[in-house]
Amino acid sequence: MVTIKCRTKKIGYILIILLPVAGLALSCGASSEPQVALPASPFKIAELAINPAEVNPGVQVIITAKVTNTGNTGDDYIAEVRIDDVTKASLPAFFYSEKVTIAAGASQLVIIVASRDTPGIYKVTLGELTGELVVVKPEEPTPAPTPPKTSATFETTQLAINPAEVNPGVKIVISAGVTNTGGSEAIYTAQLRIDDVMVATAKATIAAGASQVVGFAGAVYELGTHKVSWVEVVGGQEIPRLTGEFVILKPEETITASPTIAPDFTGVDVVTNKTISLSQFKGAIILLSLVNYGCDQSTNRVVSAQLLAIKELTKQRSDFVPLSVFCGCCPLDVLRRFAIENALSWPWLLDTGNAIVRQYASYLRKYGYPTLIFIDKDQYIRGVTGYSDVSTLSAKIDQLLPKR
Repeated sequence: MVTIKCRTKKIGYILIILLPVAGLALSCGASSEPQVALPASPFKIAELAINPAEVNPGVQVIITAKVTNTGNTGDDYIAEVRIDDVTKASLPAFFYSEKVTIAAGASQLVIIVASRDTPGIYKVTLGELTGELVVVKPEEPTPAPTPPKTSATFETTQLAINPAEVNPGVKIVISAGVTNTGGSEAIYTAQLRIDDVMVATAKATIAAGASQVVGFAGAVYELGTHKVSWVEVVGGQEIPRLTGEFVILKPEETITASPTIAPDFTGVDVVTNKTISLSQFKGAIILLSLVNYGCDQSTNRVVSAQLLAIKELTKQRSDFVPLSVFCGCCPLDVLRRFAIENALSWPWLLDTGNAIVRQYASYLRKYGYPTLIFIDKDQYIRGVTGYSDVSTLSAKIDQLLPKR
C-alpha cells in the first residue's frame, strides 16, 4: 500500500491503493564465501489477470492472482508486481506490493491496484507469471460549446469517516455530501488535510441542483488520534468546511477464546424496504459482509468484486444466507441501483446511524472494508476475514457444516 509522508508529521495516507516507486538496482561486490541455498517458497502463484488490459493514462487497473500456501503453517506472503515499459527499456521498472496472510493449505486472491501515466506497452510480472498492460493515448475530444459563465455555489455536509477506529495500515474512507446549489453544472474541488497537512485533492463535476458523495480513501500508520479537515477550494481560495477525527489503535494480541455470540441488529433492506434482523436467520449459516460502496472509487472496485464473488457463491450452493450491511455514508440510490443492475438479491441494510458498525467495530479495525464474518446456526461468530474469493468463502462455510 502507498504511504505519503510529510516533513512536519509522520503521517501515511493512501490516495490510491498503491503508488509506483522507481526500482533501485543494488549491486554487491564479489564474495568468496560459499553460497547457502535458500529453501523453496511454499507459495504457488496462478491465474494472473489484468483488468482492464488496455486503458488511457492514469486509469487504474486491477491486477489479481491466486496464491496458494502449500506449506504446513500459515505465513505472510508479499506479492510484488513489477511493471516494465517494453517500448522504453531504458526506463526503470515500477513496483507495487501487497502483503496477505494465508493459512496452511489455503488459497487467497491477491488484489493490487495500479496505474501508469505514460502511453506504452508494459510487461507485468508477478513471480514467474507475466502479462501485458497497454496504455493508449486518449482520443482528442470534440470541443463542446462554451456555456455562459455563472457563479458556482456548493453546500458541503455530512462528513463521514469509516471506520473511525482502525489498526495501522487499514484503509479508511472519508467522504462528504456535496450539493450544487448554483444554476449550472460546475466542478467541485476539495482538499483533505490530516493533522493540518494537505494529503489529497478530489474533484467532481456536479450538475445544477444535484448532490453527490465525494470521497477519499487511504491508510495511516502512526498510532493516536488524527484530526481531519475538509477544505473547499473556490476561486483559488481554500475555505475550511468540515472537521472530524479518527484513531489508529495498536493491534490487539490474538487470544484463543470461546466463540462469541454475534450481536443482533435490525435494519431496512435498501431494495425491498423490508425490515430485516440478524436473529431471524437463526438456524442457518450466515455470511455477514460489512461493506462500503459509493463513497470512493478504489474502495468501490474491491467491494464490488467481493459482492460479485458472494453472488457467484450463491449460485454454487444454497446452504448459507448472505447478509450485507453498508455504513451510513453510502448513498442510498447508488446502492439500490448497483443491487438491481447486478441482480444481487440478498438483504442489503444501510446502517444509517452506524449502530451496527459499532457493534462489530473490533473486526473492522483489523480488516476495514470489506469485512466478512462467518456465523454458525446458533449465531456464534466462527471466523472473520477480509476480501476472499469464491473458493475461500466456500471452504470456510464447509467448516461450519456438521461433520459427516
